[in-house]
Amino acid sequence: MSEYFPDEAARGLWEERRAVVLGHLRDASAPLAAEGLETRDIHGWALWCRLKGWTVDITTSVPFSESEHLAMLERAMRVTEFGPGRPVVKEWRVRFLPGRAVLAPEGRDALEKATEALLRFLREGPPPRLDARGRPARRPLRNPTRRAMALRAGYAKAG
Repeated sequence: MSEYFPDEAARGLWEERRAVVLGHLRDASAPLAAEGLETRDIHGWALWCRLKGWTVDITTSVPFSESEHLAMLERAMRVTEFGPGRPVVKEWRVRFLPGRAVLAPEGRDALEKATEALLRFLREGPPPRLDARGRPARRPLRNPTRRAMALRAGYAKAG
């Protein structure tokens, strides 16, 4: 077959493992459906969620056959009428017991942290950026030029 799946048993184990991970994430996010959560399962290997303006997609990786870890890539971003924003990317490694689709204790902890991060981002958005003193970073004040002010006025009149 390939270096990832030397036989059908390895492929089946990987599919069971990712079903465990994505099922846990799906079940944890289900209570947010009352708030308008949209979810999609992407071919059984990824989960896409959107609540209000925040979008998160979690993709599972293809491990080598001997690997006991399943890596997940979480991309979270704000989507507006102008398109998606810059994503906040985080990688998680979920450990399973050797040769089984059962989470190891440290894998369970990692999956719980990933679930908490998913739900927190969907509800609140990204954490605030902090400056060197640990305070929320503020944008620098803008000093627009006369030309920029004229362009803004032109845009305002056009609408």
